Amino acid sequence: MHTINNSPSTPLFGRKQFLKAALPSYFAPWITPGLPAYFMGNEELLRASYTSIAIPSLLATIICFFILAYFQRKQIFLLHRFRMVFLLGIPMILLALLLVYLLNLEAYTFDIVLSAFIGTAIVTLTNPLQKIAV
Repeated sequence: MHTINNSPSTPLFGRKQFLKAALPSYFAPWITPGLPAYFMGNEELLRASYTSIAIPSLLATIICFFILAYFQRKQIFLLHRFRMVFLLGIPMILLALLLVYLLNLEAYTFDIVLSAFIGTAIVTLTNPLQKIAV
């Protein structure tokens, strides 16, 4: 855990940091299976790459980003990055399973759950919580 000065000119969870976390969490899961699917002509995998694979990752990233921003602002749960991945990863997996059940997407359970966890890991590892020096 690092200590930083509370400087308003460098927000830890600002718009730039949000985009830095959100863009890779959508495009990486989309491009990784999407490019091979395109070249192999696999329409089902191509469609899944930008829906059931990339969207859960993005949603988990957005939710976790705002949770982490809240934790940072309130200075609570200032845990190491890897512990925070699992602390937030478990609820995101449960949320993903709930959405699978509610939206009747059992065929994509593995894709959705894994993508949600990957999105959680991306945002948590790229936005560590830090103790603010007063």
